[in-house]
Amino acid sequence: MSNNRRPAYLPIAIIAVVIIAITAAVIMWFKPDSQPMETAQSASNALADESESTLLTALNSGQVVQTTAPQSESLFVTGLEGLPRSLTGTQVDGEIIIDENKQLVVTEGLRRLFDYFLSALGEEDEAVIYARVESYIRHHTPEPAASQAVAIFDQLL
Repeated sequence: MSNNRRPAYLPIAIIAVVIIAITAAVIMWFKPDSQPMETAQSASNALADESESTLLTALNSGQVVQTTAPQSESLFVTGLEGLPRSLTGTQVDGEIIIDENKQLVVTEGLRRLFDYFLSALGEEDEAVIYARVESYIRHHTPEPAASQAVAIFDQLL
């Protein structure tokens, strides 16, 4: 009688290789694109460097600052261009409410709006998210409420 049995470790090794291959495929599928982020980050770094000292001085003195740097205008118009993967295909959560005098009404919805954009913090640089939120607010909100909302976002960061 001949002994033609396979070793017991062979099926386990095949299963382990298949699991590793599937895991690698899933990781590659969900990996964020690095090329668009690098371009956005280089533009946002220029924006952050230019406005950082003015913004810090104004925040420390308690002033409300309207930041309309040309780079932020060229980077985004509505704030919804080129959304990161985690936000693609979603609706903006939250809202900006203003009163009859175009003054900002601070609500839970404003915080949800900020949190919606900040949820992409791992995919986008903080300066890109700042430019995106500022563009979104200025595109959807009249003055002086827009500047008030941007100032509150500054304080949140």
